[in-house]
Amino acid sequence: LELGGKSPCIIDSTAKIDAAVNRIFFAKTMNCGQVCIAPDYVLVHESKQEEFTKKFVGQVKKSFGEDHKASPHWGRIINGRHAQRLTGLIESAGGQVLSGGADKVDVQEKFVPLTVIKDVPLSAPIMHEEIFGPILPIIPVKTMEEALSIVEEKERPLALYVFSEDKKFVEETLTRITSGGAAVNSAMEQIIANKELPFGGTGGSGFGKYHGRAGFEEFSHMRSVLYKTTMHSNSLMPPPEAQPAWMYDAGLKMMVVGFVSDSTRQKLKVAKWIVGGIALAALIKVALATSVGHGILKLASGK
Repeated sequence: LELGGKSPCIIDSTAKIDAAVNRIFFAKTMNCGQVCIAPDYVLVHESKQEEFTKKFVGQVKKSFGEDHKASPHWGRIINGRHAQRLTGLIESAGGQVLSGGADKVDVQEKFVPLTVIKDVPLSAPIMHEEIFGPILPIIPVKTMEEALSIVEEKERPLALYVFSEDKKFVEETLTRITSGGAAVNSAMEQIIANKELPFGGTGGSGFGKYHGRAGFEEFSHMRSVLYKTTMHSNSLMPPPEAQPAWMYDAGLKMMVVGFVSDSTRQKLKVAKWIVGGIALAALIKVALATSVGHGILKLASGK
């Protein structure tokens, strides 16, 4: 079961901004942002905020023009109720609207423009609810530790997108932030580019996974089967009247708490050698009773 959630894009000071803009733009505009793994918000190092926002808004205008409504490349929201919900998120977001805006929404037509808002406060409703639509909040951070802390305070996301040329930071991000899936210097391609990769959520973003072998295993039951020899008739433990006084104590401790006392451990070692000797004697007896056994014994004696 995959549920979605707030999938972050994290952009550090080493990131290639052209690549980040193009790839986040693709993922955010697919189906007007109505995709479970669409980027939900951007945390960008303050040294890169101006370049990122300027280029992203420029791409919005280049692709859809000043009036999205007239663009043949821009779709609609699934229904009027969700268009109204998105309008409320824009109006309560705070920050500065760089593209789109609530005043350009047409609920009757189920039209919501791609709305880019920078400097959104973390307390805004849009930073706590899944957007599932064409709104992109952009939050500058002074340090990448600040960015990671913001993500860690939220539910585990279905997707995590990190844009960086710093391998150490990438590994730290992937280690600290638990998510359903992740992509480095990309967005959404972890699902689209390779259908063999497992897809699913974790924590608040869902559970289980599917696609490829992972899907086969998820919807299959792995059954345990044990075969035991009948060369002897012993059970795992002898009946109560035949049990040594220490056996119950040993079995209970091993199964429940995983340890036994030193004296019991010594007794178990002795018991192991006794059982092993009994098993070996049984095997020799069987071998002697068969033609194969006679052949082996002759070969061993050199006769």
